[in-house]
Amino acid sequence: MKFSTDEIKLASDSVSFGAWHISLPTGSLSFENAKSFLSHVLAARQGKIFLSLSEATGFDCNPISDPKNLLPKGFIELQTSGTTGEPKRHSFSAESRIPKLRTRTDFCWGVGYALSKFAAISLILQVLEFEGSLSIPEVFDPADLVSSFNDDRVDAISTTPSVLRLIAMSNLAKLKQIEVKQITLGGEHSSQAIIDLAIDLWPSASVTHVYATTEDGFLFSCSDRLEGFPAEKILSESRFIDENGELFVWGRGTGDFWERRDDRFHFKGRVAEVANIGGFKVWPIEVEKLVAKVPGVDDARVFVVKNSLLGHVLGLEFSGTIEKNELRLALRHLLPKIQIPQLIQKVEIITMGSSGKKARIE
Repeated sequence: MKFSTDEIKLASDSVSFGAWHISLPTGSLSFENAKSFLSHVLAARQGKIFLSLSEATGFDCNPISDPKNLLPKGFIELQTSGTTGEPKRHSFSAESRIPKLRTRTDFCWGVGYALSKFAAISLILQVLEFEGSLSIPEVFDPADLVSSFNDDRVDAISTTPSVLRLIAMSNLAKLKQIEVKQITLGGEHSSQAIIDLAIDLWPSASVTHVYATTEDGFLFSCSDRLEGFPAEKILSESRFIDENGELFVWGRGTGDFWERRDDRFHFKGRVAEVANIGGFKVWPIEVEKLVAKVPGVDDARVFVVKNSLLGHVLGLEFSGTIEKNELRLALRHLLPKIQIPQLIQKVEIITMGSSGKKARIE
């Protein structure tokens, strides 16, 4: 489903002032409902309404009773992804969340995020600000994403690394037919393997990975086709990384930890997802990177599982040609004993949350 900014602006003119709640379906989304959702996002950007978003089995759009006019116009409220813990409600100013990434006005952007999540709202606000167009799938699954992007002839795609890998597995040949000029990866860590996959799919495209938080919005990006971020991209008057590796923004800890290697910072993970195994800290992403390098492993997800004896243990999902016992043996030679996942499962497709990201806590 393709929507131009002019089309969305016209629809937003009919949105009444006040407060609104929209439930977005986990299943199929019709053209008219998608247009209604986009028009309400724009109305929030224009300061006309307060918009609350959630997920449900079907689409619903209703006014919220606000007799004392307490809900702030121009704000959007949504539920965080819950990748590293319990989801929570969070509201933000629509205007303040427009990324500082200027986009071509003639670009059609493929939305590769669940619409109720922060990354999708951020992308939509960016495209509307610079009057591009949007391609939104009827169903948020790999096959429909590829078909939608191909049918709408998108120029650019913004998605999570996990979704990019899934859509590549879904229909690699059809995906390569799309003449993508810009691919933007966000929402989770972009490994060098994922960046290389994007380059292989679209050799002449600009490949950008971004870092943003729900609390602060877009913070920095990198387009040099390398994992991690140059130090000058991260460190500034408003940002620093303390002696423990935690990133601070305007004096507030983000809960995200980084490791400096030469002139680049590499993401280690969130404080909520670190495993405490017998008193030792283990970062799932660091283990996952090493697992992914084992020959025969196509993709992997390392996550934290509570354990009554050790505090935590690591779990591992993987896909590929290697068998579970072979992988377990390889990991014994590759990893320190404390980092070897205790629970290992071979799967066809790596499990993702509704946000299109790998869940780290189970």
